[in-house]
Amino acid sequence: MNKKILIAILIVFVLVGYFSFAKFFKKKETTRYVLTQVQRGTILVSVSGSGQISPEDQLDIKPKVSGEIVKIYVEKNQEVKKGQLLFELDREPKERAVRDAQIALRDAKDTLLKAQDNYEKLKRDLENSKETAFKNALDTLVESYENLNSLIANLELIFKAKNYSDRETDLDYYIYFVRSIRTFQGETNPLSYWTEKAEDRFYPLKDNFEILQREYWKLTQDSPREQIKDLLWRTYDFSNSLLDLVRQTSNLISEYLKILEKEGLIPPIPLSITNSQASQISNFESTISSINSSLKKIRDTIDDLEKNSPLQIRDAELAIQNAQDNLTKKEDALSDAKEDLANCSIYAPFDGIISDVKVKEGDTVSSVTVLAIIVAKQKIAEITLNEIDAAKMRMDQKAILTFDALPDLTLTGKVIEVDTVGTVSQGVTSYGVKIALDSDDERIKPGMSVTAEIIVEAKVDVLTLPNSAIKSEGNLRYVQLIEAPEEIKNKLKIGTSIVLPKEVKIKNQSVEVGISNDTMTEILFGISEGDIVISSKISQQTQTTQTQNQFRIQIPGMGMPATQRR
Repeated sequence: MNKKILIAILIVFVLVGYFSFAKFFKKKETTRYVLTQVQRGTILVSVSGSGQISPEDQLDIKPKVSGEIVKIYVEKNQEVKKGQLLFELDREPKERAVRDAQIALRDAKDTLLKAQDNYEKLKRDLENSKETAFKNALDTLVESYENLNSLIANLELIFKAKNYSDRETDLDYYIYFVRSIRTFQGETNPLSYWTEKAEDRFYPLKDNFEILQREYWKLTQDSPREQIKDLLWRTYDFSNSLLDLVRQTSNLISEYLKILEKEGLIPPIPLSITNSQASQISNFESTISSINSSLKKIRDTIDDLEKNSPLQIRDAELAIQNAQDNLTKKEDALSDAKEDLANCSIYAPFDGIISDVKVKEGDTVSSVTVLAIIVAKQKIAEITLNEIDAAKMRMDQKAILTFDALPDLTLTGKVIEVDTVGTVSQGVTSYGVKIALDSDDERIKPGMSVTAEIIVEAKVDVLTLPNSAIKSEGNLRYVQLIEAPEEIKNKLKIGTSIVLPKEVKIKNQSVEVGISNDTMTEILFGISEGDIVISSKISQQTQTTQTQNQFRIQIPGMGMPATQRR
């Protein structure tokens, strides 16, 4: 057999075997998760900068507040210790400011308490008003249905009366008579209200009344307010319709009597009967009008309460919020006043020597006045920060210092000076920051590189989660919360890649976050300590044997892999 044919057959067998092998050992997709748990802890927010160690430094001592110098406790070339009192400013204006701030704070507290009391009183008054209104509504309904029940019955007698013909009611005769006279007189569309028989106007209202009356019978003092309100509204609408019918009937009878008198006609229905009907209708109109007025009054009262109560509650809540905001401002003002008072005493920021005293007692100074110059005897870390980080700097902020040359050494310090004017280089503004070391180490040499992590914010005993567990969707933040029976959750491994049991459900839970650093985020609301959430999701491929890319095809006579060719 031709050698090329044999090679071709061999290639086919090898390829079939390869793809069968690949199919048999194809990768299986498995989703795995790394879980984490909500814990309480401390979150530190810091900014970092780098620089060098300075053997010593001098610092301008400036007051943080304005005032008159009343006492100087140091002189030139005097050695001082950290925290030693150097200067004293006049305390009286600052003490007065503290007293004023305390009074303002007390007034703000009184205002808040008053706003809270007003809010609670308003809620009670509104609830009492509603209670009274619905009690009055029930009383009004009782009185209305007592009157309406007899009125409907008496009104029906008039609408059924047949004193002229067994085939026609008195009111239908009045309608026919008045319409005929008006038509004869050339009036178009006379008696537009009475387009049908009088009974057809009355009995639908009577049927509606009977429906309403059955619902009225179900009412008690314990009935839901909405049920009372609904019947009140419908009864008022009914009384309006009934009042309209009675007025139209009164107008009809009056018109009938006027025509008789004007034309001098003798009616087939005795005038005594018609006049009696007119008198009864007039009384009915007065009664229904009174019922209607009572229903409208209580309906308007309830309407006003339901419409205005939320507005009044909102205004009262707004008054509380404004009072609370004002209280916070007054608390801040008192804190500032006390800080200003404390700043009347000026202390040495570190151990050193006073190289010069620039002022004398009686001088008036401000925050830019140099009182003295102190030369440090301790080492200073001088670092550089960008303008964004420099804006977060405050005096006495704690710093953690590490050294490139001494990886096993970590020291602490505090900020003692921040440049007030930045340095611009290639369009970038930077500020110098000086940090006094809290302790020394003989291995630290001047000029050594140092990195400082300056703590700008710290929160202790707060709920925390790794940043990877916080998901975002627009402005919303959420976590993927694990929901499962406790016995299942207790078996879940935290911090390692696992496949979730089928009993586990994943819920997107909204959260509110607070401060965060490079690794952790504070959780304010949404989840609780001990809750388990997903930190990360891993889609990995597993194989039951070695991977396909480890499989090599080598065809006899086709050469070796390129890396093995000679």
